[in-house]
Amino acid sequence: MNQNYNISLNRRQYIYSIIILGFLGTISLVAGIKNAILRNTDFQISGSRLFTKGENPYLYFLDGNINSELLSPPNYLHQLYALMAPLTIFNDETSRLLWAIINTALAIWCCFELCKLANRTSFFWLILLFFFMSLPFRNGLGNNQNQILILTFFILSMKARQSKTIGFFGALTFLKYSFCGSWIGMNIRRNLKSVIWSGLFTIFFIGIGAFWISSGDIMIDIFGPMLVSKDNVSEGFCDIFTITTSLFGSQFKFLLAIFLFILNIFIVDRILKNSKNILFILAIGGVTSLMFLPHLIYDGVFLLPALIFLISRGGLASLLGLSIIIYNWQVLKIIYILGFDDSIALKIFHLFAYIILLKCLIISEKKNFKPLLNIIS
Repeated sequence: MNQNYNISLNRRQYIYSIIILGFLGTISLVAGIKNAILRNTDFQISGSRLFTKGENPYLYFLDGNINSELLSPPNYLHQLYALMAPLTIFNDETSRLLWAIINTALAIWCCFELCKLANRTSFFWLILLFFFMSLPFRNGLGNNQNQILILTFFILSMKARQSKTIGFFGALTFLKYSFCGSWIGMNIRRNLKSVIWSGLFTIFFIGIGAFWISSGDIMIDIFGPMLVSKDNVSEGFCDIFTITTSLFGSQFKFLLAIFLFILNIFIVDRILKNSKNILFILAIGGVTSLMFLPHLIYDGVFLLPALIFLISRGGLASLLGLSIIIYNWQVLKIIYILGFDDSIALKIFHLFAYIILLKCLIISEKKNFKPLLNIIS
C-alpha cells in the first residue's frame, strides 16, 4: 500500500462539487431537522425536565412510568440532563427545533476545527456538505440524539492544553459512558493527569447530580444510567459486545463489558503510544469507540476525524479507508432500506470493516504522501 493516490480539483470542478454536494447536503439536513421537529424518538428533554425539578428520572423510569412524560429511557449520565436544562423552558416542539439547530451548529464547528487540525481549511465546505449527507448525521439529528455534542467535547478535550481542562471536557465526553475506554486510552500516555482529572470531574458531576435528585435510594441516584441501560436500551449495531452477546447469550454481559472496556483502553494506548498527531489520535479514538461497547448507527459521526485525516494523507491505504467510511455513511442506507440491518452477518462484516479502517489509519499515519484530495487555485 505504498502507491501515491490523489485527486486534484481545479476551481471550476471545486465549484461544481460544492453545488452538487450542497444540493444533496441541504436535502439531508432539512430532512433531519424536519424529523427532529415532528417526532420525539430519543430526545432526552423528558429526563431533563424531571432532573431540573429535582426529581429522579432514573427512578421514575425504573418504576414503570413510561408515558408521555418520559418517552426516552434516561440512560445518560447526570451532566447531560443539567446541560439540557435551559431547553426545558420551551415546549417540546420548540425545544426539539432548538436542539436540532444547536447540533447543526456544533457539526459545522467540528468540521471546521478538524480541517484546521489537518491544515486543510480549503476542504471545509466539501467535508461539511458530505457530512450533512451522511446517514449517521441525518439519523442522529432526526432522532434528537446527542452524539454531535459528545463529538464536540471529544475534540475540545484534545485541543485543550491544561490537564484540568482536558479532564473537564473528558468528563463531559463520558455523558455516553461507552466512549470512556477510548478516551482514556487516548490520554493515558499523552497526559495521565488529565485522566485523573476526568475521573474526579465525573465523580463530582455524578455526586452533585445524585444529591440534586436524591430519592433515598443511593444506588439508583448514582448508578441510575447503568440500571436503565441494563434492560431498556436497544442493542448496538456492530460492536464486539453486541455481536458476542447475540452469538453466545448475555448471562455474563457485565463481566464482558468490563473486559472490553479494559481491552479498549489497552489497544488504543498501544496504537497511540508514539503519536503526537492530534487528528490521528482523534481518528483512532473515534473508530475504536464504535468497536467495543454498544453504539448505534448514528454514532458513525465519530468517523469524521478519520475521514479528514485520510483525505489529508493520501496513499492507497487512505483510499481504502475512505471507501469504508463512504460505505458507512452512504451505502449502508441502501442496506437499511432493504431491511438487512438486523442481520448478524452484516454486523460482523461491519466490525471487520472497522478493523480494516483502523489498519488503514495506522498505515497512513506512517506515510508522507501528498493529500488524497487537492484543490488547485
